[in-house]
Amino acid sequence: MAETVFNVTVFFVAAILWAAFGTLLLWRQGDLSDLWNTFRAQHWLLQGIEFVLLLPWVIALWIWNTSWWLWVRVVLVLGLAWVNLNMFWPWRGR
Repeated sequence: MAETVFNVTVFFVAAILWAAFGTLLLWRQGDLSDLWNTFRAQHWLLQGIEFVLLLPWVIALWIWNTSWWLWVRVVLVLGLAWVNLNMFWPWRGR
């Protein structure tokens, strides 16, 4: 029972973080650039800790701030979000 509660909690935290990323992506793309620049300006030790804890979102920020074509960035970020949420999906059959 405790494991299920933990898995559901982790899934909803991940879903909320992806929803926040998507909201910024749709309405405030400049904030994503500011967030990336803030991340890059931090001490390397803090960057490493955040990178490990928030790996999919840091990668999504990096992808979004590249100079790649828009459609490539959108496909990669959406794919990353889907894979991440699918990995954390707590209701899959065992």
